[in-house]
Amino acid sequence: MAISESEFLRVCPECASAMTECSGLVGGSASCGACGWKGKREDMLTVPFAAQMGNPTELFITMRNDLRSLVSVNATHFLRFLVKWGFIPAVQRGDKIEILTTTWATRYMNVIARGVLLAVIEERQKIEKERVDA
Repeated sequence: MAISESEFLRVCPECASAMTECSGLVGGSASCGACGWKGKREDMLTVPFAAQMGNPTELFITMRNDLRSLVSVNATHFLRFLVKWGFIPAVQRGDKIEILTTTWATRYMNVIARGVLLAVIEERQKIEKERVDA
């Protein structure tokens, strides 16, 4: 059984970073975001890789959903913050606060998870560059 193109991880031939971009075309350009290497796609090292969660988009969605689950554990704290600073309309009913727009609350929880994940990925890129520069 042949290994498909999507089952390979392409890494930089100079620094072995996976923080690379390359054309899908044979002879296409390739570059490394960590060390700045530039060359052809064929110059890159290929490592067999079994993506158990699908393509990069599916992987990002799975990671975001895992993070959303973590965020939801602390939802009360996030929602209090959002209500306090006027991001979500709410009214006081006795000793409880009732959120008037639950759709907004859900959207904010999703964007909090997405923002955290993007920040983690950006930090990983910085760490990878520091590793190569060291």
